[in-house]
Amino acid sequence: MKTQGGQPPFSTISTTFRGKITLHSKIRMELLRKDVDLAELDVKKLTNDCKLVRRANGTIDLVRSYSSVKVFDHYWDQGIRILKIWHAGGTRNPRFQNPEL
Repeated sequence: MKTQGGQPPFSTISTTFRGKITLHSKIRMELLRKDVDLAELDVKKLTNDCKLVRRANGTIDLVRSYSSVKVFDHYWDQGIRILKIWHAGGTRNPRFQNPEL
């Protein structure tokens, strides 16, 4: 499938030089923990792609995603109303380390 300019459309799936299909890590949205207590959360042990989500009922979830749009889409598809999405403040590189909870 080609777009108007003759270029293939943007895809999050790519083919490596050996023909294997790989899925980029930037497209996933992973729910790490529901109902997080911010006082007990050690943000230094989180990766820099971790985000906090405040739900309409007052609870806060910890998610891991490259994009806030992916987080919003996940909650929207489930019918959950959210009030705010913000960066959790993690400093670890997500390519080399996982968040410690």
